[in-house]
Amino acid sequence: MERQARIARHLAIFPGIALALPMLLCAQTPQDTVGNPSVHIMKPMNSGSTTKLSTGTGLATAASVSSIPDFPEGHGIGYNGGAVMLGTVNVYYVWYGNWSGNSAVSILSDLINNISGSPYFHITSSYYDGNLNRLANSVRLAGSYFDNYSLGASNPDPGAIVAHAIVNANALPFDPNGVYFVLTSPDVRIQGFLSQFCGYHTYGSISSYPGNLKVAFVGDANNNPGCAVQTTNSPNNNPPADAMASVIAHELAEMITDPTFAGWYRSNSDEMADACSWTFGTQFAALNGSRYNVTLGGRNYLLQQLFANDSDGYCTMAWPASVPSDQWFNIVSKESGLCVDMPTYPGNNNGQQPGTQLQEWYCWDGPMQKFRFTPA
Repeated sequence: MERQARIARHLAIFPGIALALPMLLCAQTPQDTVGNPSVHIMKPMNSGSTTKLSTGTGLATAASVSSIPDFPEGHGIGYNGGAVMLGTVNVYYVWYGNWSGNSAVSILSDLINNISGSPYFHITSSYYDGNLNRLANSVRLAGSYFDNYSLGASNPDPGAIVAHAIVNANALPFDPNGVYFVLTSPDVRIQGFLSQFCGYHTYGSISSYPGNLKVAFVGDANNNPGCAVQTTNSPNNNPPADAMASVIAHELAEMITDPTFAGWYRSNSDEMADACSWTFGTQFAALNGSRYNVTLGGRNYLLQQLFANDSDGYCTMAWPASVPSDQWFNIVSKESGLCVDMPTYPGNNNGQQPGTQLQEWYCWDGPMQKFRFTPA
């Protein structure tokens, strides 16, 4: 399975949806737009590699990593000086279209309610801001709104849908520390969905409101194999909803690590979830014969791996990586290449004296350099 990526693109790449992305529309005058015309998309499976394209005007200018003194580097992904989302992040769902009787509502609500604090979402805590403040691994479902086709079923603008929920319907708050997901039912047609992207995230503003909003679109793929790994069976007996869960996890992780496209991304413009798209790590068989790789709040999900900003960088389902407590390891300094060593000298009983000070020494396969890790 080829790695799936997400890229920053100018809206002109998607003719006919020029209103559909980071510019949240003023709800009273839906033909007026504000913001910058750029989005990060998650491409369907097997649709090619990432190409970095111009994102147009309006993006915040990112500081180079080298301009930040003593900033950690070398994990396969770079910090570009822009915003990340610290503290607890509020998640808002706009259920657009017909979701009556669909178990997706509980499946995807449970996802947000239980992903917070999990080893899986703790991968985002390997990222930090310019002051080395780490992301909190804390999100909460702060609100949901059911929109019965306020802008129709043919190519509605997700940004305008969010603006309608906030301004016209007064159903959701304007929350600059929140992220808004527009989740569309399978009868809603968004141009480019399934053929060019499985989801996307962006940001923009609503006139008369201070600050900007972070918005994501994730649609019901209706078992389209380009955006759904399991099309006949799934952990929660709803393949479209289970497919959406993985895309939501992808978008959520990227929205908090790169909310305004000047935070964390790789040299080829991949954001942290792009680097691991459509990879799932170790999988298990569910009772219904489907596959899953993580259990959150009693529900099984098949979620894509995320990219850990650690070591040389790697795709994983948890961070930090678990260390077996029944194995012995050398501890090697990245700076010097030397090993932690228990010194031996007369009266020290081969390093067994309590309070012995550890030292660095040339690595060798001896017992004085073997350690294991046990829970505190």
